[in-house]
Amino acid sequence: MVWDLVFWLLSLLANFGLLAMVFHELLCLTDLEADQMNPFEATASINNWILPEFVLQGVICILFLLTGHWVMFLMAAPLTLYHVMLFMKREHLIDVTEVFRNLNSQKKFRLIKLGIYLIFFSILMFSRILIQGLLLTNWYQSFFSSGLELQMANLGRIHGRIRFFSTLLTFSLLSLQILLSSFLKFLSFLPSIPSFFLF
Repeated sequence: MVWDLVFWLLSLLANFGLLAMVFHELLCLTDLEADQMNPFEATASINNWILPEFVLQGVICILFLLTGHWVMFLMAAPLTLYHVMLFMKREHLIDVTEVFRNLNSQKKFRLIKLGIYLIFFSILMFSRILIQGLLLTNWYQSFFSSGLELQMANLGRIHGRIRFFSTLLTFSLLSLQILLSSFLKFLSFLPSIPSFFLF
């Protein structure tokens, strides 16, 4: 159970790193569109982070597979396979000469990846809190081991679980609201937002 907590904590930190990489790439593309960055600097900055992002996503996907987290593996596999396909076709890097032609599609692609990583981040955050709560519950059970104290502890534990899960639900909804509102605020700063959602 402790290794689950360590695994989820490491995967949460790795997912936070993926969020930061994609957000940086998206900011570079936005700066390029607003002529605040030249194409050489933008593509060099983005291309430096593409391969570490692909490797980190692949490592997370393989760790989900090896540790038996099947649902998370099935959610991470399509993006990982898409990254492998881009790498095999040698289309994973942004070309400096075609950066303006592919700017909208690159921004759409990174917005979709940012949304996927935000969903993963929310799921991992919720799972981490749940696992930590279960660890505390197991410790609580082992602390009270005699008969009367155990019955009193069961009543207290039921009340504690209700409070824990209501707090967990409130925290999860609040963090999801904060993530979504910050994501929507970020989208409102981007120019020509209606064209992003047109495929």
